[in-house]
Amino acid sequence: MRSETGSAPGFNAGATAAGAIAGLVTLVLLGTVLGLVLYRYPFSATATSWAVLASRLLAYVVAGIWAGRRAGDGGLLHGSGAGLLQLVLALVIALVAREGWPALHTLLPQLGFALGAGGLGGVLGVNLAA
Repeated sequence: MRSETGSAPGFNAGATAAGAIAGLVTLVLLGTVLGLVLYRYPFSATATSWAVLASRLLAYVVAGIWAGRRAGDGGLLHGSGAGLLQLVLALVIALVAREGWPALHTLLPQLGFALGAGGLGGVLGVNLAA
């Protein structure tokens, strides 16, 4: 996509980092609420897994929206970057909390979710800013 000046959009690292931080904050808040709800009303393991997946996807979309709005253009690029950066930061935090990397078969779907949902959020964020 070209900007109004005819040049391709550049990469805004600040917008991408801000989106990733916003996504992490969203993930922590959703995780806290989900933990309190599950403490009070225990659900089945399947329902809990779906709730965790939904909260992660929502956090990736928020990261993308935030990055897209701050960048102003290139929503797919900035949103996907924010989702990817959020995933990397969450993995680093998980490494501090526990030992070892997650298995590759669990990491690849998370990568797809981060890129896809973040990119969708970035496109939404650019269009919401207009």
